[in-house]
Amino acid sequence: MFRFIRLLRMRDLEIIEVVHNSVKICLLIIEDKRRALNDSEKQLTPYNLMDENELKDEIHNVLYLYILTGEELTKQQNDSIIEFADDLLHEVIPTAKIVKRFIDKNMFSNLPVTLQLKDFQNILRFVHSSFKLNHIEESFYLSQG
Repeated sequence: MFRFIRLLRMRDLEIIEVVHNSVKICLLIIEDKRRALNDSEKQLTPYNLMDENELKDEIHNVLYLYILTGEELTKQQNDSIIEFADDLLHEVIPTAKIVKRFIDKNMFSNLPVTLQLKDFQNILRFVHSSFKLNHIEESFYLSQG
């Protein structure tokens, strides 16, 4: 059984703890870039198979899904996490979704039980996100469009 526990919820960022069979298996970080694909992102599959007009017409936003775990996830775990993210996001506008996985036993197992602002920023730095947390406000929510 999967459980998804929101640790941080902001307008452009969510960090979710994923628990499977009572064991924390990963953190799912969803970052809304609020922009079109950049040149390096256009080189990724399937976007590199689309022409420029298709990209302009079909992709209006970029979402990054970072999965941080201590060990390789099973196919079923990966699929369940992506399915959860798809259900959560329910894309209103055409969106590119880029998934990046990070496996690091030390980083994942050394996270404090209760994460503070600096811990969230360290996680974002670890997954190479440029998102900067200045403060946390409870009233911010990840956009859906």
